[in-house]
Amino acid sequence: MARPLKLLIAEDDLEDASLLVHTLRQAGFDPDYEIVETLLDFKAALKKCPWEILVSDHTMPDFNAIDALRIIKDARIDLPMLIVSGTIDTQTVADTVLAGARHYISKADLEALVPVIEHELARTAEKRRSSPTPGRMGAEKELVDLNALLMKMVRPLRRLAGDAAHLVFLPKEGIAPICADVAQIQQIVISLCANASNATFGKGAILLETGDILVDERFARHHPPLKLGTYVVLSVTDTGVGMDEEALRRLVDPSAGAKPSGGGSGLGLWIVREFVRENDGHILVHSAPGRGTSIKIVLPVAS
Repeated sequence: MARPLKLLIAEDDLEDASLLVHTLRQAGFDPDYEIVETLLDFKAALKKCPWEILVSDHTMPDFNAIDALRIIKDARIDLPMLIVSGTIDTQTVADTVLAGARHYISKADLEALVPVIEHELARTAEKRRSSPTPGRMGAEKELVDLNALLMKMVRPLRRLAGDAAHLVFLPKEGIAPICADVAQIQQIVISLCANASNATFGKGAILLETGDILVDERFARHHPPLKLGTYVVLSVTDTGVGMDEEALRRLVDPSAGAKPSGGGSGLGLWIVREFVRENDGHILVHSAPGRGTSIKIVLPVAS
């Protein structure tokens, strides 16, 4: 049986909105939706039925995603907002996500939206069970079984990577749980896999792994602000074109702006780095021209 979904869509391209609805129906949802194109219609729609998810393009005729986020926050409505947009620059993505959007997903990667929505629905249900106050804003961090989370994402990630790409998931059994924002971890994985797919031009190999590491004094000294202790490691490695030192710098510097040469989505690692920091982690990047890229996200185990 299809899962009902109260969905508000802010989108001025009806063809894109129809494709979004079709993708969700194919995934087993039964969307009860409304499409709004103007600020007036958006404000009116918020007063209607209690929406479960807001999916928004970044820019509409007379308002944008940051305007929508501000309105939602001012009204103290606990409504997860997911940005689904075409190509936009790194700084715009950074501003939108840091303003409170739960995810940014490219319109070319709509399949990646499915596990994100599933998690947001589960998160909202749990918050309502634990809080007697409707619409209350709460902490987003929770205990996370990283292997279980990634296992649910493998199928849409393979569609995201493309039919010609070879994405392999190698989980290490028995890793400890982490305390993290699940939506941010999902966004990290989606962004890294999308960048890896672009770097391999959709035809190479992508290895998604989990593991753990004991950080000793020597490792901590070379990788501040890591402290001594056990960490979980999430790794994404590709066989793509790789990057030189300048490209690596541009990936983590939003002020650099332009898309690095030799592949990559243009979104870069800056948003990933911000989310890693918010979850008390650390990011390690190893790459060289013609030798692919390996990105390791180091996250503390739950205390």
